[in-house]
Amino acid sequence: MKVLLLDRGYWGAAYLRDLARRHRFSYVTMARDGDLKAVADADEGLLDPTTTWHERTEEHDHFGRVHVRAAGVEGIAVGMDRRGRRTTPMNFVAAEERDAKGQSLREPDGTPRGRTHYATNLPTAKDPLSVRTLYQQRWTVENQGFRTLTQQFGLDIRAGRRFAAICARIGFV
Repeated sequence: MKVLLLDRGYWGAAYLRDLARRHRFSYVTMARDGDLKAVADADEGLLDPTTTWHERTEEHDHFGRVHVRAAGVEGIAVGMDRRGRRTTPMNFVAAEERDAKGQSLREPDGTPRGRTHYATNLPTAKDPLSVRTLYQQRWTVENQGFRTLTQQFGLDIRAGRRFAAICARIGFV
């Protein structure tokens, strides 16, 4: 396994860091909560005048052509030690999506989507769009079989936190 793609980072930064180090793989996950302190810190890091924003146009099923701009920030401290200090460094990519008219995309209820944040141990500053591309590849898995596997085989039940359990689940899928 080279890169573990996770829907949302529910397992915790320190766990992901240790697992990735032990088994020598990278991970990419969406930051599950825009209200996390680490996400706010990443957004603050994007204010640095040396931050480079990268842009491209993507084709989306629901929104058509979408203009995407993304930037990376590295070394944001997340996770807590026993004394309540944030310790685990993580890299983030923040992506903004706009329609052909330059307007922010909107959720089905009409609210603006805002930034999407991806957390990873991969470098992000030079090519943040590559991290986004990796994360988007998980949709292929989800749309081409995961729904069937969850509905017929109950794979939406967590595999567990042990690496062997994760590998067994991947092998089954």
